[in-house]
Amino acid sequence: MRGTICFGSLAFCLAFVAATTLGQTGPFPILNIPVGEPLPILNDISEKDVYLELVPNTITGPGNNETGPYVTLTARVFNNSLTAGVIRLLQGDTFRLRICNKLNPTFNTLAGPEENFDYMEPLNFGQQPVGGLDYYKDPNLFTSHLHGYFGNPGTNVAPCKKTNESDAFCVGGDNIFIDINPGQCGEYRLPIAPISSPGVYWLHPHQQGSAVNQLNTASLPVIIDQEPKGGFDFLSAPSCQKARRAFTEGLAPEIVINIQALFTAVNYDGWGPGPGNDHTGPTDDGTISTAVQTFPGDPYCCKGPTEVPQGDFDAGGGIWNDTGDVNGTGPGIGVSNSILPFYSSGADAELALLNGAYQPTIAMDVGKAYLFRMVDAMTMKILDLTINSSACQMGIVNRDSIPLKEIPRMTDHIFMGPANRVEAFIQCNEPGEFAFQTGYGPQQLDPQCTTTHCELVTQTLATLIVTEPTADSKPGISLEDIGYCQATYPLYLNDLRDESPSLPDKDLRQTLNMVATNPAMAVTDFNLSNPSPVHPFHHHVQPYQLVSMVNPYGTPDNGTWQVGDWLDTLLLPNIANQAVIRWHSGPADITGQGYFLMHCHIIPHSDQGCALKSQIVAQPTPLGAIAPITAGGGAESLGRL
Repeated sequence: MRGTICFGSLAFCLAFVAATTLGQTGPFPILNIPVGEPLPILNDISEKDVYLELVPNTITGPGNNETGPYVTLTARVFNNSLTAGVIRLLQGDTFRLRICNKLNPTFNTLAGPEENFDYMEPLNFGQQPVGGLDYYKDPNLFTSHLHGYFGNPGTNVAPCKKTNESDAFCVGGDNIFIDINPGQCGEYRLPIAPISSPGVYWLHPHQQGSAVNQLNTASLPVIIDQEPKGGFDFLSAPSCQKARRAFTEGLAPEIVINIQALFTAVNYDGWGPGPGNDHTGPTDDGTISTAVQTFPGDPYCCKGPTEVPQGDFDAGGGIWNDTGDVNGTGPGIGVSNSILPFYSSGADAELALLNGAYQPTIAMDVGKAYLFRMVDAMTMKILDLTINSSACQMGIVNRDSIPLKEIPRMTDHIFMGPANRVEAFIQCNEPGEFAFQTGYGPQQLDPQCTTTHCELVTQTLATLIVTEPTADSKPGISLEDIGYCQATYPLYLNDLRDESPSLPDKDLRQTLNMVATNPAMAVTDFNLSNPSPVHPFHHHVQPYQLVSMVNPYGTPDNGTWQVGDWLDTLLLPNIANQAVIRWHSGPADITGQGYFLMHCHIIPHSDQGCALKSQIVAQPTPLGAIAPITAGGGAESLGRL
């Protein structure tokens, strides 16, 4: 077993050849953020062969420089859209994904030809890189991750048949360690196990070292539904037959929502990468400037010769005037190679978008349950969802792609951290216009939060326009008709709270920067201790069960997690300072025995090394064979966060 994560150095990474042309040189397609319009309905992508292009776009809106909120951002998106659609699969399918990276490569053109940065250079967690601990990879490298996937991580380089023989490579599994370099295409084959839980998954960039520059604008939901002729039926119990109608007969209309936040915050005194930690201009909570300092040749971002003081976006006579060479992000950064200004904003520009729209409207009938299928697709922000009227009800059905044991779980708020997915029935029993909002619920901001990565988004997300049904209204079902349902689970989701773990008390309080092994079919305990603010723990390959939780703020409520729930991303300490999770490694015929990651889903922390490389093996490796890997950057090792 290797003792380090070494991206790009494995043999299969060396086999890549160029397979497509490089990206545009600007100007880029314009994406205008709509305001107050009906929620965009995401296009269904039902083909088993899915094709995506990663391309640059200029995003602008939703207001302008006179009427906020306002932002202009040069960003990386899929298929010229903030949310390119919703991918639909069935249990037992093989998901075939082809992605072409049409971004331009990055070179350090300022350092002279002998010091040009090679975008193929790997980020090796086993040694301190040349750029120091605050080190990111080329932001235009790409790799993909299906978040929530129960299956093979693909790091055994399982071959697969390409749909297009000119493509650079094809790999079986959810392999995040393979680079798709600028100008290249890649294909993935992901078998969806027939026992996979139906629900909302999430496809997003996972280039360890540059995901922070991609994830917030390039992601889309993936929905896996039950295969009616052989997939595992989570609603097979007699108590679930009414709930089944809501799903299979479409009686609860589906509303799919991908919730994104753009790079919208400005560094405060004492934070950020600028000299003296002064005001360094518009950045994403102090991470974007750090992320791009290694890459002054990035054609889309980010440095300029003029400092832009906090809140002053016209300093020097129009800093953000689309000239491309005066987009400043702080003192001493250097001249930019950016084609267009990277980022500009007006006042109050910390905003969330739903399917690429700002504060859209959602039409509903009185007394009808609607199935909201939601993704927190943000790099680091937190949501606490409420509706500003007691006339509306919410009942959670599913968290992190896994149905709750008892559904629906009625609540007055829904708490979501980065990467969480929630499905909930929402029903309003009176006509009117109601605010679907975040930041006004009982959770509020974590009292220990002193940095921007734990910020709770506070805004109206959408307006629910509720009217009486008409003669043209489609048949529906109410929460009262659905009743309560006891979900049925397959073996790998059996309740582990009374199990004796095979590997008890793997203590993650000190460090996660190591290579760990998990024997196939073993029951493993992880003791998560997280005394500092808000660091969501995400586990690739398969979910885990929350078996105990120490909550300093009182008993967990229905809007957060409860002991016994299964999930793949747990946000601490908003709901607890300490938790024990338990999971069942394998089975190997589904998960394989390749490498995968556990990491903090505050994306800049993960990029800087806040991660654990792990492997499911047939036999346990002696503890002495585990070699450390170096944590990077401002993120501490995950166990201390």
